[in-house]
Amino acid sequence: IKGEYGWLRVNINIITKEQKKFLKDFLKTDNFPAHATYVEVMPFKDINKVFISNSDDWYIANLNNLKAKKIGTKGGRLEACQMVYKRNCVKCYIDLGWGEYLIYDQNGRKKRR
Repeated sequence: IKGEYGWLRVNINIITKEQKKFLKDFLKTDNFPAHATYVEVMPFKDINKVFISNSDDWYIANLNNLKAKKIGTKGGRLEACQMVYKRNCVKCYIDLGWGEYLIYDQNGRKKRR
């Protein structure tokens, strides 16, 4: 808003108990089995598809069937994965790729740039 970034906290009544449990499972990571210090869940235009970033990995998940596809590991081949809302995709830079990047759609499939 007006060039500023911030967070909004809202109650989301459309997520079922099963979906909420599924998302909370991403709080448990290899490095933080009891809790995480960092988790982001960002919806695509279809709010049942979400991009998840936790302390260790990046995922694209489908809340309808409670499945997630891991698209990368932090410290691995991909770095700086981020949601691109205008294009409804996730953009991940390739480590040591001199500006090269991969694009993933809301189903976790690689897209052409």
